[in-house]
Amino acid sequence: MEFLGSNILSIDQFDRKDIDLIFKTADQLFPFASRQKITRVLQGAILSNMFFEPSTRTRISFGSAFNMLGGEVRETTEVEATSLAKGESLYDTSRVLSGYSDVI
Repeated sequence: MEFLGSNILSIDQFDRKDIDLIFKTADQLFPFASRQKITRVLQGAILSNMFFEPSTRTRISFGSAFNMLGGEVRETTEVEATSLAKGESLYDTSRVLSGYSDVI
């Protein structure tokens, strides 16, 4: 699987080779996650976190990981603060956000 430009929606998209590559990459990134090394590899990149269900650990860990690699995080946690509250579909909201973000 080519990851660049891919939309990852399900584990079913991956075969064993892909999963091995993901774990190998995670091992290479461990020194940065444990703050033994510093990198700005994602400098200028924007993550739009959309969490509409209660979530602390997942939401914070996604944002923190992105920040540790130099990226910026935008948080959306309230449906009422989005066009979803006006009836816009999640698909359309995500499509609009993708124009302003590198990762959703």
